[in-house]
Amino acid sequence: MFGKKTLTLIAGVSLLFVGSCTSSPNPEGKPLASKSFDHMAPVPLRVQTITVADIEQDIVDRWPEHFYVPADNWLQSYLTHRLEARGGPENMMIRVEEISVRYEQKDSANDVAGFLGVAKVDSYTVDIALDISLENPHDGAVRGRKFKARRVINMLERVSIAEREKKQQEGMEIMFKEMDAAIMDILRNQFFL
Repeated sequence: MFGKKTLTLIAGVSLLFVGSCTSSPNPEGKPLASKSFDHMAPVPLRVQTITVADIEQDIVDRWPEHFYVPADNWLQSYLTHRLEARGGPENMMIRVEEISVRYEQKDSANDVAGFLGVAKVDSYTVDIALDISLENPHDGAVRGRKFKARRVINMLERVSIAEREKKQQEGMEIMFKEMDAAIMDILRNQFFL
């Protein structure tokens, strides 16, 4: 009888240990690399200057603390690296009107899990809005275009911190890839730069 209780206790402790190992961050995981956009060639534009206005800090201060990707730094890096002034009659100004991350916890799509209140989904909605304007200093003509992008990043609530960071970064990489295509379309086909 004594041996059976000891064996049960050892098995229980072992399961606790194994369970705790699976929910902790990957021990070989290192912080994800910061995004520099060096892999993207700068796009030469027929403008005299490109000015990217500073992102207001109060926008960034409202982000959930468990959103680990510095989207403001990514956006600043993207705009300054990707767009290159090569001389032209106009000056470009880019203002960030919105860069926000909204967090919401949703019930599981599985009916049983939803009923039991388990396997909830953490959802992050990322919104970026830009105001891109061109001004001709010689005649004062101004033309502009507003641009908005949205990405929803979902993950199970129980993922590790390392996995959460990885999923957030992957979602943001997709968002910036889609944004780049849309911004290039505006610059080429609407501004004819």
